[in-house]
Amino acid sequence: MGAFAEPIIQFPVSELGGCGSKEECHAYCDEPANQNACLAFAERNGLMTPEEVSKARKFLEAGSKGPGGCTSKNSCEAFCNDTRNMRECIVFAEQTGMMSGRELDEARKVMRALESGATLPGGCTDKASCDAYCSGSNPAQMKECIAFAKTAGLMSEEELREVDKILGALEQGIAPPRCRGDEECALYCADHVEECIAFGLASGMMTEEDAAFLRKTGGRGPGGCLGEACETFCNDPANEEACFNFSVERGDIPPQDFQQMREGRDRFKNDFQMMPAEVQQCLRDSLGEELDRMLAGNPPSQEAQANMGACFATMRPPEGEGFPPPSDANFMRPPHEGMPPFPSEGREFPFPPESAEFPREAMPPFPPQGAEGRIHPAPQMEIEVTPEPSSTEAGKPMPYSPAEGAAALLSIFLGMFLQ
Repeated sequence: MGAFAEPIIQFPVSELGGCGSKEECHAYCDEPANQNACLAFAERNGLMTPEEVSKARKFLEAGSKGPGGCTSKNSCEAFCNDTRNMRECIVFAEQTGMMSGRELDEARKVMRALESGATLPGGCTDKASCDAYCSGSNPAQMKECIAFAKTAGLMSEEELREVDKILGALEQGIAPPRCRGDEECALYCADHVEECIAFGLASGMMTEEDAAFLRKTGGRGPGGCLGEACETFCNDPANEEACFNFSVERGDIPPQDFQQMREGRDRFKNDFQMMPAEVQQCLRDSLGEELDRMLAGNPPSQEAQANMGACFATMRPPEGEGFPPPSDANFMRPPHEGMPPFPSEGREFPFPPESAEFPREAMPPFPPQGAEGRIHPAPQMEIEVTPEPSSTEAGKPMPYSPAEGAAALLSIFLGMFLQ
């Protein structure tokens, strides 16, 4: 968000020396003696996120001087954009608590790769140039960017396999659909079925059988649901028959297992009603919402089976009370694991799961365009948070550019101190 860009800010600002414009307030807040007042004003008026405020306070506690002695946003950006200064910038960010966890680990990996002789793809030298080089759809450039990410150890073997699939589709001239994540792609592919099928087949993420089913259903789940709405739909006992039938038709449950699941569901419902009240309460307390899903016909997870066994073992009534023993906790689970969630974890949409999504989610996350992981050299009064590119961004024909993920990786250190 940008300070002084919101209508709630009225000039002149008495708390900031009576500055009468954004420019005057910027000048006022650039003075070290005024930075605490500016930070308090920004926090009070919601111009900075709590995380941004925390990082800014840490910078002030460090004496308002960053790596290389930088004292302002621009000077710190200039210093840390130079790869020769990367180690100093990372050390400073770690010592002040501005970077930690995975973010810090990824930055160190990039630093070690460069110090070991790896070079940035295309000769890029900073965040902007690396983004420009790696954000296109050129397969050759994409390979180069991915190679650097692999050298630096920024991608797991599973992520590399998913990226290779997408790269294979790109080399055939077929771009990924313009969406990110299961939920967004569920909605997108319902309106762009053939586009999603073309990419799924080209990338090997979809079989011909999957494509035929997607065409038949139009990318929708049971009852015409989409995305997360399908989980809600199928958790409603009134819809269990429709969800079971949909899963059988899709091939997720073999017909012989379908009947076994129905029998197990009905038996569990009957047995549950016969259990002593204390056992029912134990199951409700230990299983929570999963108990409702089981009563609706979904098989229990391994954790649920263990919890059920504990309830049965500690509260077993006299023999003959009529509820299943712990060994029978698996009674609802057919050989093929039963009905998977609908539809985002099924096969309707040919993309990696969101945790391994390309272009960005497939890659280890780089510091977000907001406060995450960057040095806040002073409580700047204009905090610009760059949003994720939208699918309608002017001049960008493919918002879901696969190569953006490689650019994101390269931005781990080049952009970690940038706004």
